[in-house]
Amino acid sequence: MSEVAKEFNLAFQADEWYYRLGCAVRNVFAVHTAMECGNFSEGDLLPALFAAGDYLDNLQREFRGMLDSYFAQAQEEAKRKEAAQCPHTS
Repeated sequence: MSEVAKEFNLAFQADEWYYRLGCAVRNVFAVHTAMECGNFSEGDLLPALFAAGDYLDNLQREFRGMLDSYFAQAQEEAKRKEAAQCPHTS
């Protein structure tokens, strides 16, 4: 995969993750507004609050995986470049 394609793929993933993070944040604010201004009992809102936290936790894990994958690829590429520049002699 070319460098441009890798960068585009990473940017696309980051943009998608950013959008999903924004949705999760709006969800948390909606729960907060319902807690503050709505006629809901605490028990009514606990599942929504748990779902918002669970979604954010999943996003965090996905983002960590995306970063780990990116850094692993960058490390492998650096090793390949180093090996190409300094071939071993027998």
